[in-house]
Amino acid sequence: MKIERITVLSFYEEKERGIIIGKKPGKDSDLEKYVFNLKDVTPAVINQLTRGIDVEFTLLDNKSPSLIKDLKIIGTQNNSYKEKKEKPGQENFQYRNVNNDGYKGKNKQHKKNNLSNPNNLKNQSQDQGEPSHPFPKYLPADTREFIKKGGAAEISNYALMLNKYPLVQDNKFYFYRAESRTKSRTISGIDNYTYTFPEVDFHMLTVRKEEAVKGLGILTHSLVMGPEWRMVVGLGGASVYETSMTLHHVYGIPYIPGSALKGVTRSWVIANCFESNESKALEDKGFVLIFGSTKSKGKVLFFDAFPMEKPTIMVDIMTPHYKDYYSKGMAPGDDYDSPNPIPFITVEKTKFNFMVGIEAKDNVTIDKDYFEGKRVWDVAKEWLNKALREHGIGAKTAVGYGILKT
Repeated sequence: MKIERITVLSFYEEKERGIIIGKKPGKDSDLEKYVFNLKDVTPAVINQLTRGIDVEFTLLDNKSPSLIKDLKIIGTQNNSYKEKKEKPGQENFQYRNVNNDGYKGKNKQHKKNNLSNPNNLKNQSQDQGEPSHPFPKYLPADTREFIKKGGAAEISNYALMLNKYPLVQDNKFYFYRAESRTKSRTISGIDNYTYTFPEVDFHMLTVRKEEAVKGLGILTHSLVMGPEWRMVVGLGGASVYETSMTLHHVYGIPYIPGSALKGVTRSWVIANCFESNESKALEDKGFVLIFGSTKSKGKVLFFDAFPMEKPTIMVDIMTPHYKDYYSKGMAPGDDYDSPNPIPFITVEKTKFNFMVGIEAKDNVTIDKDYFEGKRVWDVAKEWLNKALREHGIGAKTAVGYGILKT
């Protein structure tokens, strides 16, 4: 019998056995299959057997598949055992590794999607000052207990990871923070915003959405567009951070609500067709047929726009230079004020599927006013396209964010 360590590539259960396909350290090593009795391994360990996890075990024979026992979780492939000496006062953004014996071994770099045990983080009390590294705070007691017992290997929903499992450093929530240094200490950076959306099949999500909309028996129009540069929708939404992003409450993915699409199209029509006069627009028959009014609902339906591929998430920075002037109404600042960098999350290089619809009976020809002689449906499609291309959607469109292209 000997101790071996491998990186897990896949895991599945077969009757009362667990099957691991993995690879030993080294570029040229072959794939090996290992089998163990499920009854001999705790659920906490089994739940963490995902691709990229490093495990250690006792090898009982040299057959194929090899029989193993004493299976333990060591960490992730990217988190090697490298000892790192910290300078006095240096803050370290690290968590301990989880195995079936609890938290043991060397500290390892935090893996974005992996959970850590909040109760075992090396933390100082309020009287002793701030914690030595970022950690999740204000979690419900049952959630802490679930994580403590190894009940989950990773957070599979981006919205939950970002908004319900925030990291705290210097008594403030962060999803991103650049490394900083002072004379007395170094504060390690935070990167808790990147995500690969491993649980979402974006192709099937698009197919299901189109089938559901077309199943309503209405006229539909689909438009595929993506940001020319970056886009952020919901920047000012409620959040524990200073900024936010609109994420789907079920899938946890960035998306554009149908209400936002309707709003930006409506505003662009008012600005270009009615001299930015909303009262004038509400007197126009075609405008009311498309968007509705306080007395009647609009005939055109604007559906939520979902990504057609894995979104590329990027952090960006806005830097107000005169914080007191903007936030406290004080006199305009001068060149000696300290800038205040504020990170926010954006989407780039991602195609979205935009859909609008209308019942066939409502697609009438407009008989007067600005859109006279045109069908309701044709006007809606034309101005949705123009609004997205020329005005953009989301926050900071005046400086180039949210401008879309096919």
